[in-house]
Amino acid sequence: MSVHRVPEGKGGGWEVRWRRHGRQRSKRFHDKDLADIFAADLRKRRRLGTLDDLDAGTELLSDWGRVWREKRAKVRLAASTLNRYEQVWDLWVLPYLGEYELREIDVGVADDYMADLHDAECGLETQRKALYLLQAVLGYAVRRRRIPYNPMLSFDKPRGRRRAVKPLPLTAIETMIASLRPDIRC
Repeated sequence: MSVHRVPEGKGGGWEVRWRRHGRQRSKRFHDKDLADIFAADLRKRRRLGTLDDLDAGTELLSDWGRVWREKRAKVRLAASTLNRYEQVWDLWVLPYLGEYELREIDVGVADDYMADLHDAECGLETQRKALYLLQAVLGYAVRRRRIPYNPMLSFDKPRGRRRAVKPLPLTAIETMIASLRPDIRC
């Protein structure tokens, strides 16, 4: 791991170079202090064995959703549930969030996403399914150490309005009982 000055003809600044999995990596900074801080962080990560975490979460949500479906959902969900989830995923999640990296998704992104669904007149139950799906996919990313936490756990899902039960009038119930065959009356 090293910090090198980049000539002005090549953009200037400072470059930190290191090897990971046999491959040369580098990152440029305009400020030497930032380059030194980054290099120190790399040394610390290498000692702790967390150097791989540097690139964690760069997968697109669309790609990670396929991984979740193949490795988690197919094993745990009924075919009909999986089919419904795929419909919601394709219609209501991918067009809005598919191009986000996993580590870019936070509660603010989810708030904007909910506003988009509301503007698109997406039904309340479909909104809930989309958010539960997103929570499950990001939860799997946490388990696989792609992101440090699931931002959807703290996100409030929309609640449906329960309709009050309106009981039938007693006269309607008596009329229904009277219309039953005599052999099945109480």
